[in-house]
Amino acid sequence: MSLMTHLKKLCSLDGVSGSEDAVRDYILKVLAASPAEMTVTVDPLGSVIARIKGEKPAARTLLFAAHMDEVGLIITGVTDDGYASMFRDRPNRPRSRADEPRQNDPYGRTWGVPDADGGDDRPQEAGTYSTPPAWGQPLYPERPHGSVWRDERGRVHFGTGLMVWFVAALLVTGYFVFGYGALLIILRFQDTYLAMFDAMPEFSEMAALLRVMLETISFAPWLVLVLLITSGIHFAATLWFLIGKRRAALIVFLVMTVLSGLGMLLGAPVLGIAALAAAAVTFFWVRKYWSLLR
Repeated sequence: MSLMTHLKKLCSLDGVSGSEDAVRDYILKVLAASPAEMTVTVDPLGSVIARIKGEKPAARTLLFAAHMDEVGLIITGVTDDGYASMFRDRPNRPRSRADEPRQNDPYGRTWGVPDADGGDDRPQEAGTYSTPPAWGQPLYPERPHGSVWRDERGRVHFGTGLMVWFVAALLVTGYFVFGYGALLIILRFQDTYLAMFDAMPEFSEMAALLRVMLETISFAPWLVLVLLITSGIHFAATLWFLIGKRRAALIVFLVMTVLSGLGMLLGAPVLGIAALAAAAVTFFWVRKYWSLLR
C-alpha cells in the first residue's frame, strides 16, 4: 500500500482529541503487517510506540514523532434561530464518568459538563478504549549491556567496570599531583626541612634520604614544576571525563597518559610501561563507544 493511500485513510478516520481510537487501531494494524522487526506498545495515555532495533548497538537513537488527533468542536446545542453552541475539544482531555452523559453529543461519547472556560475540571476516570492489549508495558527496554550507553533522555552513563577504572585513574593522578606538589614545597624550603630533621636524631635516616633526593633533582628544579603541571592536567582531564563524558576529555586523558608513560620510562621503566599499557587498555575499551560520548 502506498504512502498516499495510508494518508487518505488516516485523514478519513475520526480522531478528535481524546477519541483517536479509530486512528490508533489503523496504525496498530499497519504496524502488525509490517515486515520490519519491531516491538509495539501503547502507553496509558493511548500513544502508540514502535521501536525498531538498530544494527549497531552503539549508534544513536533516532525518533520519529507525530500526533494522532485532529482539531474538533463539539456541538452542545442548537438555538431556536438556528445557531449552534459549541466548545473546543481540548487535547488529552480525560473521559468523564459514565453516569454524567452529555446531551446532543454527535460522537455518542460520555463527557462531563464543561465549565466556563470550556474544560471539565472535575475528577475524571479513564475511559474504555478499543485497543487495550499492550497498555502498561514498559516503554523502554532494560539497560543495554555495555560499558557506555544512553538512556531514553539522551544522557550518557558508564558501566560499573569503566567507572571503577577511571576512578582508579583519578586516584593515581591525584597521588602524583600531591607528590609533585609536596616535592616542590620541600625543594623550595629544603634548608628548613633539613634543619628540622637534623634536630631529631630518630629521623637521621630520613634526613639522609632527603639529601640524596634533593641532590638528584637540584640540577633541574624546573622539572618538578613541569611534572606538577602535567599531572594536574592529567587529573583534571580524568575528572572532566568522569563528570562530562566528553570525547575531548578522553583525548586529553589519553595524550597525557602516553606522555607520562614516555617520561617515566627514563627514570622508572616499570611505571612507564604500566602507564602506556593503561593508555592502550583505555583506548581499546572505549573506542567502540565513541559515538555515544558527547
